[in-house]
Amino acid sequence: MKTHKLLFIALLGLLLWASCTQAEDSTDSQTESQEETSEEASEETTEEAEEEAEAPKKEKTTEIEEENNVMILHINNFERALSENQYLLVEFYAPWCGHCKQLEPIYAEAAEKLKEEEPELRLAKVDATEEKELAEEFDVGSYPTLKLFINGDRKEPVEYTGKRTTTGIIQWMKRRTGAGAEALESADSAAQFIDAHNITVVGFFESLDSEAAQVFKEVAMDTPDTEFGVTATPEVFQKYEVKGSSVVLFKKVQIFCRDFALLPSSSMNHFFE
Repeated sequence: MKTHKLLFIALLGLLLWASCTQAEDSTDSQTESQEETSEEASEETTEEAEEEAEAPKKEKTTEIEEENNVMILHINNFERALSENQYLLVEFYAPWCGHCKQLEPIYAEAAEKLKEEEPELRLAKVDATEEKELAEEFDVGSYPTLKLFINGDRKEPVEYTGKRTTTGIIQWMKRRTGAGAEALESADSAAQFIDAHNITVVGFFESLDSEAAQVFKEVAMDTPDTEFGVTATPEVFQKYEVKGSSVVLFKKVQIFCRDFALLPSSSMNHFFE
C-alpha cells in the first residue's frame, strides 16, 4: 500500500511539472457559495421579483424538456432521466449566480456537440433554488455544482473536476466514460502513441489488474487534458528500458535554431560569451 501511495505522489508530481507547459483554468474561483450568491440574489429589483411572482408556474410532470440541448430536470423527472441515460452530467445552478450565467452558453455548446458526436453522453441542469430536495440529496453547497451520474446510480455521483470550457467538458466526459488510459500492447503502438502527443504519461505495470495500475487509471480519468497510456507488455518495458512498476513522463523537446550566417562576428562573439 505504501508503494502505491508513493506511486500516486510521484505521478502527481509529474503532472504538476507537465501542467506548467499548458494553460489551465482555475475552477476554484468559478463557484459561489450559497451565502455569497444569496447576497447577489437580494440585489434583484422589486420589478423583477414581481414579474417572477406573477409568472404562472408550469406543472411538473415526468416529461423531460430540453433547452439548447440541455435537459431541464426537477424532482418529478429526475429519476426518469437517470434511468434513460447511461451517462448524465447534471449542473445544479442558481438563476442569479454570476458563474452559472457565464457557464450557460459554454454548457449548451458542449451539450450540442456531445449530442451529435456521443449521443450516450448527455447534459442536464437543475435549478437548485427551486429543487431544494434534490440540492440537499446531492449535497449542493455552491453554484454551479456539476455531478456525473453513471448507469442511473444516484448514490455515488462523480464530482466534475474538469475545466469549465466547451472543450474541457467534452474531454472530461469522454475520459470519464472511457478507458481513461490507452492500452499500449506493443512497442510500435507505444511509440506511435507517444510520438502523437507533446506530453504523454505512461504507466508501466507488471499487471494491469494491480492496485497500482487501478490508481493510475483513476488519476488518468480525472486529468483529461493530458494523454495517458498504460502497459504490462515486456516488449514495451524493454524498448524504454523500464524495470518494475514505474510512471514515466514523455515530453517532446523543442529545438530552437538561429541562422548565425546572418549575424556579424561581434554578435557571434557576444552570443558565446
